[in-house]
Amino acid sequence: MDDGLRLLIDLHLWFLATLSKPYAMGAFSLIPVGGIACLMIGTVFGLARPRRSLLLFVLPVAISQVFLLAVGPLNSAFPEGGYWIGLVFIASQAAIIGTAVIRNRTVWIPALCLSVFCLIYAYYIHFAAATILNRLPVS
Repeated sequence: MDDGLRLLIDLHLWFLATLSKPYAMGAFSLIPVGGIACLMIGTVFGLARPRRSLLLFVLPVAISQVFLLAVGPLNSAFPEGGYWIGLVFIASQAAIIGTAVIRNRTVWIPALCLSVFCLIYAYYIHFAAATILNRLPVS
């Protein structure tokens, strides 16, 4: 659990560090910056026209964090094929985000922006989890 918690904190710091150094990792750094920009735009427009159903976009972020906490202790547990875990995670995220967008079609600008953020965040978490699960054990 300690590995998962440390990884969760570090991953958030890396995600937010792309704001201070947007080209540190090349074009790959612009993906989290775009996600954070969509989060800010979606939040501003969501506060302008508040709807309780916009809170559905908290669910994919919470599930992503729980997923990362669960994957943290499984360091190199699947060196040859943990890809199905990531596929199930991404499919569930896409289903939840799609449901949230459909429920918020009357406020489509914040829903679209928040869905882009949630997808970018989910893929960022998936990338980190795939790195952890598929790491070859050091002997």
